Amino acid sequence: MSKKKKEYTQKEIVREQFLQLNNLQRIIKEINVVNDFHERRFEIGEQSQRIRINSYAETFDSIMYNNEYTILLNDDSMIIMQYRFDESQKIIGHTLSFLPNFRRNLFDEDVQSEEIKESQLFLRLGNYIRIDYDEQGQEEYYHSLIHMHIGTAKDTLRIPVEHFVLPFEFLFFVLKYVYRLPDEQLMGLECSMERESVLTKREMKKVRMAFVDQAMHIITE
Repeated sequence: MSKKKKEYTQKEIVREQFLQLNNLQRIIKEINVVNDFHERRFEIGEQSQRIRINSYAETFDSIMYNNEYTILLNDDSMIIMQYRFDESQKIIGHTLSFLPNFRRNLFDEDVQSEEIKESQLFLRLGNYIRIDYDEQGQEEYYHSLIHMHIGTAKDTLRIPVEHFVLPFEFLFFVLKYVYRLPDEQLMGLECSMERESVLTKREMKKVRMAFVDQAMHIITE
């Protein structure tokens, strides 16, 4: 009689992907440093500070100095991931952030923060990404339960996301669509998991984003 395949909880899957980040560092050259992650009863990862353009430089340097990131990339951009769970170890919230290094210009030259004007900083942060899974401020269509921010403006567009996003999926998204790495370099991030949508029935009939076959897709119905 064959053994029944073990079914892992969502928390166990997230924990395993955090543990595998060190192995990925050896095969994905853009990963520079992987920090040890913190785990508590209902939480895994680092709580990300909220980012605003007028305090981005100060917040970025504080996170860097205090090693509050999950992953440090070779260009000194940072990825921060934090998950929240309920009693049954199901994911009930997450904050996944990509903080681009604002000191890098289009020619890959380092500059001092005091030399960057706010208008220049705004342009440099066009690739800032955060995917929130949070009930606070929820509003149908415009502030969905799970949504993606792109950019740091207060009234930035929030794109509805159909389901929670796993650590490997977020890392894949950043490395594929920001750094444009070929699929061959990202094979270690492959993962597949069925999950239910958290969007409302009306949101599901509009534009939304979802992971399908390891890539983020825009879906319209």
